[in-house]
Amino acid sequence: MYIGIGLIAVLVVVALIQVGKPVTNNSSPEEILSGVEQGINDQGFPYLGSQNAPVEIILYEDYGCHNCKSFFETTEPDLLEEFVANGDIRLQIHPIAFVNNQSKPGAEAALCALEQGKYWEYRHQLFTNQGVRPFTRTNLVSFAQITGLETDVFASCYDQGKYSSQVRAWTEAAKTAGVRGTPSFLIGGKLYEGVLSIDSTNPDQPGIRQILAALIP
Repeated sequence: MYIGIGLIAVLVVVALIQVGKPVTNNSSPEEILSGVEQGINDQGFPYLGSQNAPVEIILYEDYGCHNCKSFFETTEPDLLEEFVANGDIRLQIHPIAFVNNQSKPGAEAALCALEQGKYWEYRHQLFTNQGVRPFTRTNLVSFAQITGLETDVFASCYDQGKYSSQVRAWTEAAKTAGVRGTPSFLIGGKLYEGVLSIDSTNPDQPGIRQILAALIP
Protein backbone atom coordinates (compact mmCIF):
# COMPACT_ATOMS: atom_id res chain seq x y z
CA MET A 1 0.00 0.00 0.00
CA TYR A 2 2.83 2.37 0.92
CA ILE A 3 4.54 1.62 -2.39
CA GLY A 4 1.30 2.44 -4.22
CA ILE A 5 0.88 5.72 -2.38
CA GLY A 6 4.48 6.64 -3.11
CA LEU A 7 4.08 5.85 -6.79
CA ILE A 8 0.95 8.00 -7.00
CA ALA A 9 2.79 10.87 -5.33
CA VAL A 10 5.64 10.62 -7.82
CA LEU A 11 3.20 10.61 -10.74
CA VAL A 12 1.41 13.68 -9.37
CA VAL A 13 4.71 15.56 -9.06
CA VAL A 14 5.73 14.58 -12.59
CA ALA A 15 2.33 15.71 -13.92
CA LEU A 16 2.65 19.07 -12.19
CA ILE A 17 6.12 19.55 -13.61
CA GLN A 18 4.86 18.76 -17.11
CA VAL A 19 1.95 21.20 -16.77
CA GLY A 20 4.35 23.93 -15.71
CA LYS A 21 6.66 23.51 -18.69
CA PRO A 22 6.51 26.30 -21.29
CA VAL A 23 5.67 25.59 -24.89
CA THR A 24 8.98 25.51 -26.74
CA ASN A 25 9.98 26.33 -30.30
CA ASN A 26 10.51 22.78 -31.56
CA SER A 27 9.86 23.59 -35.21
CA SER A 28 12.75 23.42 -37.63
CA PRO A 29 14.03 26.69 -39.10
CA GLU A 30 12.78 25.56 -42.50
CA GLU A 31 9.24 25.17 -41.15
CA ILE A 32 9.37 28.54 -39.40
CA LEU A 33 10.69 30.40 -42.44
CA SER A 34 8.55 28.65 -45.03
CA GLY A 35 6.75 31.24 -47.16
CA VAL A 36 8.03 34.17 -45.09
CA GLU A 37 9.92 36.93 -46.89
CA GLN A 38 13.35 37.66 -45.42
CA GLY A 39 16.06 40.17 -46.17
CA ILE A 40 18.62 42.66 -44.88
CA ASN A 41 17.91 46.38 -44.66
CA ASP A 42 20.23 49.23 -45.61
CA GLN A 43 21.81 49.28 -42.14
CA GLY A 44 22.60 45.57 -42.29
CA PHE A 45 19.84 44.36 -39.94
CA PRO A 46 18.09 41.10 -40.85
CA TYR A 47 14.31 41.07 -41.07
CA LEU A 48 11.38 38.74 -41.66
CA GLY A 49 8.15 39.85 -43.31
CA SER A 50 6.95 42.03 -46.12
CA GLN A 51 8.67 45.35 -46.78
CA ASN A 52 5.14 46.72 -47.23
CA ALA A 53 3.95 45.59 -43.79
CA PRO A 54 2.10 48.43 -42.00
CA VAL A 55 4.02 47.89 -38.74
CA GLU A 56 7.66 47.18 -38.05
CA ILE A 57 8.83 45.58 -34.80
CA ILE A 58 12.46 46.10 -33.96
CA LEU A 59 13.66 43.42 -31.57
CA TYR A 60 16.82 44.09 -29.59
CA GLU A 61 18.13 40.68 -28.57
CA ASP A 62 21.20 39.12 -26.98
CA TYR A 63 22.15 35.50 -27.61
CA GLY A 64 23.41 35.12 -24.04
CA CYS A 65 20.09 36.39 -22.67
CA HIS A 66 17.78 33.83 -21.06
CA ASN A 67 14.70 36.04 -21.51
CA CYS A 68 15.49 36.40 -25.22
CA LYS A 69 15.52 32.62 -25.49
CA SER A 70 12.22 32.53 -23.63
CA PHE A 71 10.63 34.92 -26.15
CA PHE A 72 12.06 32.88 -29.03
CA GLU A 73 10.58 29.70 -27.61
CA THR A 74 7.18 30.84 -26.37
CA THR A 75 5.96 33.91 -28.29
CA GLU A 76 7.89 34.16 -31.53
CA PRO A 77 6.35 31.11 -33.28
CA ASP A 78 2.85 32.56 -32.85
CA LEU A 79 4.07 36.03 -33.80
CA LEU A 80 5.50 34.74 -37.07
CA GLU A 81 2.49 32.59 -37.90
CA GLU A 82 -0.22 35.09 -36.98
CA PHE A 83 1.27 38.48 -37.84
CA VAL A 84 4.42 38.16 -39.96
CA ALA A 85 3.32 35.50 -42.45
CA ASN A 86 0.11 37.38 -43.32
CA GLY A 87 1.91 40.69 -43.92
CA ASP A 88 0.78 42.62 -40.83
CA ILE A 89 4.25 43.19 -39.42
CA ARG A 90 7.90 43.07 -40.34
CA LEU A 91 10.21 41.74 -37.61
CA GLN A 92 13.67 43.31 -37.65
CA ILE A 93 16.43 41.99 -35.38
CA HIS A 94 19.16 44.09 -33.79
CA PRO A 95 21.73 41.62 -32.37
CA ILE A 96 23.52 43.27 -29.43
CA ALA A 97 25.87 42.22 -26.63
CA PHE A 98 24.53 43.23 -23.22
CA VAL A 99 24.40 40.30 -20.86
CA ASN A 100 27.40 37.98 -20.38
CA ASN A 101 30.46 36.40 -21.98
CA GLN A 102 28.25 34.50 -24.43
CA SER A 103 26.73 37.68 -25.84
CA LYS A 104 29.52 39.02 -28.05
CA PRO A 105 30.64 35.66 -29.51
CA GLY A 106 27.02 34.78 -30.30
CA ALA A 107 26.28 38.09 -32.02
CA GLU A 108 29.50 38.06 -34.05
CA ALA A 109 28.92 34.46 -35.14
CA ALA A 110 25.33 35.25 -36.13
CA LEU A 111 26.54 38.04 -38.43
CA CYS A 112 29.10 35.72 -39.99
CA ALA A 113 26.18 33.39 -40.72
CA LEU A 114 24.17 36.31 -42.11
CA GLU A 115 27.01 36.88 -44.56
CA GLN A 116 26.25 33.44 -46.03
CA GLY A 117 22.47 33.94 -46.01
CA LYS A 118 21.84 31.62 -43.05
CA TYR A 119 21.25 34.07 -40.22
CA TRP A 120 17.86 32.76 -39.11
CA GLU A 121 18.96 29.14 -39.20
CA TYR A 122 22.10 29.95 -37.22
CA ARG A 123 20.16 32.05 -34.73
CA HIS A 124 17.96 28.99 -34.18
CA GLN A 125 21.08 27.02 -33.22
CA LEU A 126 22.27 29.74 -30.82
CA PHE A 127 19.00 29.86 -28.90
CA THR A 128 18.54 26.09 -28.95
CA ASN A 129 22.01 25.57 -27.50
CA GLN A 130 22.03 28.52 -25.09
CA GLY A 131 22.80 27.19 -21.61
CA VAL A 132 23.53 23.75 -23.05
CA ARG A 133 26.72 24.25 -25.04
CA PRO A 134 28.89 27.33 -24.34
CA PHE A 135 29.62 29.61 -27.27
CA THR A 136 33.24 28.57 -27.69
CA ARG A 137 34.86 28.80 -31.09
CA THR A 138 34.63 25.03 -31.48
CA ASN A 139 30.92 24.98 -30.74
CA LEU A 140 30.16 28.03 -32.87
CA VAL A 141 31.89 26.37 -35.84
CA SER A 142 29.95 23.19 -35.07
CA PHE A 143 26.69 25.17 -35.23
CA ALA A 144 27.83 26.54 -38.59
CA GLN A 145 28.37 23.03 -39.91
CA ILE A 146 24.95 21.89 -38.66
CA THR A 147 23.37 24.94 -40.31
CA GLY A 148 24.95 24.12 -43.67
CA LEU A 149 27.41 27.00 -43.82
CA GLU A 150 30.80 26.84 -45.49
CA THR A 151 32.68 26.27 -42.25
CA ASP A 152 36.07 27.48 -43.50
CA VAL A 153 34.56 30.78 -44.59
CA PHE A 154 32.62 31.07 -41.34
CA ALA A 155 35.66 30.27 -39.19
CA SER A 156 37.76 32.83 -41.04
CA CYS A 157 35.07 35.48 -40.57
CA TYR A 158 34.78 34.72 -36.85
CA ASP A 159 38.54 34.42 -36.20
CA GLN A 160 39.19 37.79 -37.85
CA GLY A 161 36.60 39.44 -35.62
CA LYS A 162 35.06 40.80 -38.79
CA TYR A 163 31.88 41.99 -37.06
CA SER A 164 33.31 42.87 -33.66
CA SER A 165 33.13 46.62 -34.24
CA GLN A 166 29.67 46.27 -35.79
CA VAL A 167 28.29 44.48 -32.73
CA ARG A 168 29.88 47.08 -30.47
CA ALA A 169 28.42 49.94 -32.51
CA TRP A 170 24.93 48.40 -32.55
CA THR A 171 25.10 47.82 -28.80
CA GLU A 172 26.02 51.44 -28.15
CA ALA A 173 23.29 52.62 -30.53
CA ALA A 174 20.77 50.51 -28.62
CA LYS A 175 21.82 52.11 -25.34
CA THR A 176 21.46 55.56 -26.92
CA ALA A 177 17.95 54.58 -28.04
CA GLY A 178 17.05 53.85 -24.42
CA VAL A 179 17.47 50.07 -24.37
CA ARG A 180 18.40 48.98 -20.84
CA GLY A 181 18.02 45.24 -21.20
CA THR A 182 16.99 42.47 -23.53
CA PRO A 183 14.69 41.61 -25.08
CA SER A 184 13.38 45.07 -25.87
CA PHE A 185 10.94 45.95 -28.63
CA LEU A 186 10.49 49.19 -30.55
CA ILE A 187 6.91 49.20 -31.88
CA GLY A 188 5.21 52.27 -33.29
CA GLY A 189 7.91 54.51 -31.85
CA LYS A 190 7.48 53.17 -28.29
CA LEU A 191 9.98 50.97 -26.46
CA TYR A 192 8.71 47.90 -24.58
CA GLU A 193 10.96 45.88 -22.26
CA GLY A 194 10.80 42.24 -21.25
CA VAL A 195 9.27 39.10 -22.74
CA LEU A 196 6.12 40.18 -24.56
CA SER A 197 3.29 37.69 -24.94
CA ILE A 198 0.77 37.61 -27.77
CA ASP A 199 -2.09 38.50 -25.41
CA SER A 200 -1.99 40.15 -21.99
CA THR A 201 -4.44 41.48 -19.42
CA ASN A 202 -1.70 43.45 -17.68
CA PRO A 203 -2.03 47.18 -18.54
CA ASP A 204 1.59 47.73 -17.54
CA GLN A 205 2.83 45.08 -19.97
CA PRO A 206 0.42 44.82 -22.94
CA GLY A 207 0.57 41.91 -25.32
CA ILE A 208 1.56 42.20 -28.95
CA ARG A 209 -2.06 41.92 -30.08
CA GLN A 210 -3.07 44.85 -27.85
CA ILE A 211 -0.15 46.95 -29.11
CA LEU A 212 -0.90 46.22 -32.75
CA ALA A 213 -4.62 46.92 -32.39
CA ALA A 214 -3.83 50.63 -32.08
CA LEU A 215 -1.43 50.57 -35.05
CA ILE A 216 -3.10 48.39 -37.67
CA PRO A 217 -6.38 49.70 -39.18
